[in-house]
Amino acid sequence: MKFPVKLFFCFISDSTRLEEDKINVEAVYDYMDYVIAIDGSHNDESLKDYLRSIDKDNKVIHVEAPWENNFPAQRSKYLDTIGSLLTTFNIKNTSNWVCRLDSDEHYSPKLIEHVRRICASADEKGVDMLAIRVHDISLDKEGNELANTVGETYHKGLIYKWYSHLQYLAGGNHTPVHEGYNHVFNGTELDNKSGQNKETPYYYEHIKAQGDVWKRAHARNFLIGGGGPNLGEKQPLWKPYVSLVEDVMGKKITDWKDYDDYLVKGNIDQRLKDWFIRYMFDGVENKPIEWKNYVGDKELIGGIVESLAELQLGFSYDGASEVRESYKYYYRWLHLEEEPKELRDVNIP
Repeated sequence: MKFPVKLFFCFISDSTRLEEDKINVEAVYDYMDYVIAIDGSHNDESLKDYLRSIDKDNKVIHVEAPWENNFPAQRSKYLDTIGSLLTTFNIKNTSNWVCRLDSDEHYSPKLIEHVRRICASADEKGVDMLAIRVHDISLDKEGNELANTVGETYHKGLIYKWYSHLQYLAGGNHTPVHEGYNHVFNGTELDNKSGQNKETPYYYEHIKAQGDVWKRAHARNFLIGGGGPNLGEKQPLWKPYVSLVEDVMGKKITDWKDYDDYLVKGNIDQRLKDWFIRYMFDGVENKPIEWKNYVGDKELIGGIVESLAELQLGFSYDGASEVRESYKYYYRWLHLEEEPKELRDVNIP
């Protein structure tokens, strides 16, 4: 006999993502047994105040946990919180399921409505992770849709069973960005059709502004862990870049958002601008003549066309786009007025 299902909606966030978090919390609140928020805000109680204001059933657990550039460590805090809840309230003989989302991810209405039954059915079959199909929505600066892809085949394990030993682990090459687990799940795709069925009721929306993609790819993923599939020190550009950023900032970067705040202000150190230009076509074998003419024999190039990453990892290496997106984010999203006029019409893959 299987035990009754307990549902724990879990997310990590901070006050900067509050409006997105509100959408999720209000959508799932009535369907969950508990809502657990791991709040990485610094001296800002906006998320805490909001959660207190909507918690009519006393089911929200708010945990303050200062952000330290480590996704697996931050996510593991909600797993630990579930264990504490079960112990504190002597909750036994239940099948406990984690329903997790990032701030820019949103379950479909039917998935929320049926999630308890879906988890119970999975439990009966010995399945302990459900991979949900993505519905990607890309937005421009004004919030208009650039792309709306319903037929994606990518699935993400956003619903899984909780175990007392379960923790998130650093991803490949021990980088603290894209995480794994210390448990081997018996997972399945909740909707494992071809991906062309647009009528499936069970999916999640991933809504992202183009600039946010560039920001999180470079200012976050590359800075924290070298980008790509957790490249870490396999990416030869990574450590020198971190050293450059910390030299420019005058401190060790423990929160990538501090660096992003610096970029947003504009008129940054010329050394960083040189870096963005130097690597704006990294991973592209046939670099455009406009770029070659602009950089010429400048010291920032040093006469070498290929970068160390291209030489060691090959052209079109996985993670090159996150290097190129440094230029896109700074010059094409944040500060168009600072972009060199010779490069304004050049297309960056």
